[in-house]
Amino acid sequence: MKRILIIFILLTAFLSCKKEESKESTKLQITKANDINVNSIDTTKKIIEQQVLHGYAIKEAGLDMQSDYNYKKEDYDVIKKISIDILKSYNYKVLNNENFQNKLSRIFNFKITEKDINFLVEFACPLENIKYQLDINYTVSNNNPLFIDSKNNIILEALFTPQLINYKTDYPDIYNKEEKIEKKKSINGEPVDIIKWKEIPNLNEQRKKNVQTLVARNMYLFNDSRAHYKWLIANDEIFMESLVTTFGYYDDKELVKWLVDKTGFANQNIDQVNKIIYNKKCDRKIVFDQQLLNILVEDEVKATQFYEFVRYDYIDWLLSDKSNTELTFSQKAEIIARIHSFIYKHAKDYRTVDFMGKFAEYNDSDNKYSKEFKLKNYYNIPEFEKQWKQAKIDGDGISLPGEE
Repeated sequence: MKRILIIFILLTAFLSCKKEESKESTKLQITKANDINVNSIDTTKKIIEQQVLHGYAIKEAGLDMQSDYNYKKEDYDVIKKISIDILKSYNYKVLNNENFQNKLSRIFNFKITEKDINFLVEFACPLENIKYQLDINYTVSNNNPLFIDSKNNIILEALFTPQLINYKTDYPDIYNKEEKIEKKKSINGEPVDIIKWKEIPNLNEQRKKNVQTLVARNMYLFNDSRAHYKWLIANDEIFMESLVTTFGYYDDKELVKWLVDKTGFANQNIDQVNKIIYNKKCDRKIVFDQQLLNILVEDEVKATQFYEFVRYDYIDWLLSDKSNTELTFSQKAEIIARIHSFIYKHAKDYRTVDFMGKFAEYNDSDNKYSKEFKLKNYYNIPEFEKQWKQAKIDGDGISLPGEE
């Protein structure tokens, strides 16, 4: 009986110790989690204060104002965290890694690299002479870079914190410190004015627009939100144009149609038309916009404008020396082939004799286009080989070389 009592006492003591250990372990885990949250909050506040107290920009007498802030990876990490929190508050649905990568590939023709920072440049090619430092390891062009967060599967811009959060209401102590900073300072012996963030006109409106842009881009691109598509068309035109003209994204038929309507062919603006007829990559490869032509067929008025523009203006531009700096002969030949084939198939009034036949007669007497078309296997355009051979006969009465 005594032995049983001793065992019972020992077992009770053992379980009691285990329970206390469990409590201590739980307390330790909570403490660690709290430490992480506190550290994150402290870092965010530190960066916000650092940016605000540094000022928006400096201005030397007689010169434009400019920022002299050294934007570092820590700054980017904070703006990334803020961007993620904003998207969560708008119920952004995070894609899994495979679906996110598929979207990036289809829309931007981009594959995430092993670097921990990936970015896209919204304009055709980075401007080599305009750069800013993210930190010592990352130098990126500043012509509208879009950063890719491949862990949280979003895109964002490397903004300053006052451009996304209202520090006046969220961090009043920082705002009060900003009130007290000097309005002037000296740089290399030269006096400069400090432009404070609170002095920026319409900063609240800018901030609201930045938040809406962040949300709308991610919701449209990765959550297929048509409501946000409409907002972007009305408020973020340059970005929406760049999806087609820079990145060569033609899958969204409504987007391409919007750009066609916006550009128009009646104005005969070669530069504007080129932006939607083909997409030229920084490696000088071109992607021809077949989707554009397919959409044109649906509207007889726009199609007629396009046919007339091509017939009397665009082909002449392609054949002139003016286009040589923009396109190589091979690139021009491909565009000519695709447009001619399209018009031959769809424009009842411009069959081979009237359009493709005359081109063959006046521009292919030496068979340079015939040889190029054949070399490129007629670009695998359905019926184009047959169309071109007939055009040669209708135009100058001469068959292709080797097929007499």
